[in-house]
Amino acid sequence: MHSWDEVDLIMFVFDRPLIFSMDLGKKKMFFFQEKKDGDLIVVQAFKGSEGVSVTVSCIAPMASEVRNLSCSLAKLTQYTTLRQGMMVKKIQKVSEEMEYEDGFMFIPSYMEDANLHRQCSESEYIHI
Repeated sequence: MHSWDEVDLIMFVFDRPLIFSMDLGKKKMFFFQEKKDGDLIVVQAFKGSEGVSVTVSCIAPMASEVRNLSCSLAKLTQYTTLRQGMMVKKIQKVSEEMEYEDGFMFIPSYMEDANLHRQCSESEYIHI
């Protein structure tokens, strides 16, 4: 177990923006739980030589009735805004390895130290 493996559960509400800091020296995973229905969302950061890749997943059983979620991520600095909308991947467990497919946001190294805005929705696409 590493120091960045500490689990802090952040409560959220669908369709409301949430701002959090990504300190990659301390944490690489961020866990969010929806207040009403209890959906568990994990935001993972994978550091590479040119920057950070960020994924958003929902830890859920393989039941067909699990709803589809979308997520919007926005990285803001004083002079630059980077936005990405994506469907939330459904997973059974958290992986330590990045799966390079649709549904990730790449943050260049010069933007790594800024805050990340995250908003999840039950609709097909959300924009913050």
